[in-house]
Amino acid sequence: MGYQQILEGTSNKSQFVLKRGYLNFRKSINNYLSGRITPDITVDNEGDGKGDIEMRLKYCYMEFKGIGNRFFTEPSFVFGMVYTPWLEFEEKIIGLGFKELLFLIGKA
Repeated sequence: MGYQQILEGTSNKSQFVLKRGYLNFRKSINNYLSGRITPDITVDNEGDGKGDIEMRLKYCYMEFKGIGNRFFTEPSFVFGMVYTPWLEFEEKIIGLGFKELLFLIGKA
């Protein structure tokens, strides 16, 4: 989210701008089964719908957590539209609000 103030001649225009947003919906059904749905809300920057607000799914998955033992301490099985562990790791290192594309996604 950002704030812009635009001066055009004698007129003064100000506005709030939402470039990208996420809503997280998480639900634990019991100790072993949980789910997550995360829509990605963004502004379209190309094509016929330039400037329109779009919504895509970033995550939509169910996770089953098993009972651990000495060898597997926290076993889990995730299925659906899941996260990429390397990107999650990279985002934690560089922090939120990073403007460049991540290494696995490509260069800007």
